[in-house]
Amino acid sequence: MPRLHRHAPLLLAGLLAVTMPARAFNHIGLWPENHLCGPAVRPSELTGRVTVVVDWSIEVPESLAWLKLFNNLAHDYADDPRVLFLTSYVRGTPKETVLSLSQASGNRLPTYYDFSLVDVRKCSGAHYAYIGDQTGKIVWAQTPKTDLSDLKAALRQTLAAIPPPTPGSIIDGMALKVDKTLPRRLMIGSNIENTLMRLRAQAKRTGSAAEEAAAVLERCESWSAEQETALRKALRFKPSQALVLARTYLATRPSRTAEFRDDLAAAAKDPFTKRLAAARQELANLRTAAQKATTPQRERLLRHLNARIQTLASLRADDDHAEDWRDVCDAWQTFAAELSPTPAGRVPDEAPRPLPDVPDDLFTTDTEGATTP
Repeated sequence: MPRLHRHAPLLLAGLLAVTMPARAFNHIGLWPENHLCGPAVRPSELTGRVTVVVDWSIEVPESLAWLKLFNNLAHDYADDPRVLFLTSYVRGTPKETVLSLSQASGNRLPTYYDFSLVDVRKCSGAHYAYIGDQTGKIVWAQTPKTDLSDLKAALRQTLAAIPPPTPGSIIDGMALKVDKTLPRRLMIGSNIENTLMRLRAQAKRTGSAAEEAAAVLERCESWSAEQETALRKALRFKPSQALVLARTYLATRPSRTAEFRDDLAAAAKDPFTKRLAAARQELANLRTAAQKATTPQRERLLRHLNARIQTLASLRADDDHAEDWRDVCDAWQTFAAELSPTPAGRVPDEAPRPLPDVPDDLFTTDTEGATTP
């Protein structure tokens, strides 16, 4: 079977691991103008995940059958954050025809014209599907069998080398041998102080348990340092972002509350800042909801986004709030652009609705009852 194109699509990416850091991949075609259908994918999403790509074309009838099965396979892994599925279509067929074929095949995956990774050129033979492992190495590139059984087996083998995910854990993806329950005791948004105290005590001993405790502590302290750096920067330039960050960080590390209490209290007293913080929190919730939304749901969500964008744009920010306000508006517009190639600033299909009233106690620094060391 001839190759579809010298830039036939590729897949790829590696999962972040303790001994094997994620790579940034040299890819071709992941541009907004090449986006055909399905959710848009940012280049950063290729890093730190196993990525699988299937190439299809009207000139290869069997690839349409692969496309249906590939969507079914992606559905089976919908709750696994370790893997990303993409499809690529060789340029040349009118976009309307491609969209019609895609819809008829039940394709809901991110689809781009001529998407590939540069390293795929090193693979010999005709390739219509690609898989990469957690090190960033292409481990499988073949014309798949009719039932995709070979692709499925290769994907299972690739994922078997990756620690099971614990989304929301500070140490998600960290390979543990001694205490495999740690990821669920170090969840972002839950008080981890008692667990950290036990880890510090363990790290003072000797043996493999002590070494593992020390490695976990290093990861936790690194995460805390990153959060505090971001929080201090936000307090200076974007106080509404600081209020949102602080809710999660101080719930995780309540012992650090005193360091930020006064500055956060001052920001929380500002009505405009609180209103922007509520908009940031709402956007974060919408991003989560959009991950599993159907096409009709995404269309309704886009209308809602455009209405909210107009509401935010109508607010009048003084000099003290201007940078914070612009950043919130940009974040909403960016998300709207990700959902649809249609410009985010279009006239919405529903009237703008006011931003919700913010309860006085929504953003506070009260940690009464929190366990501290």
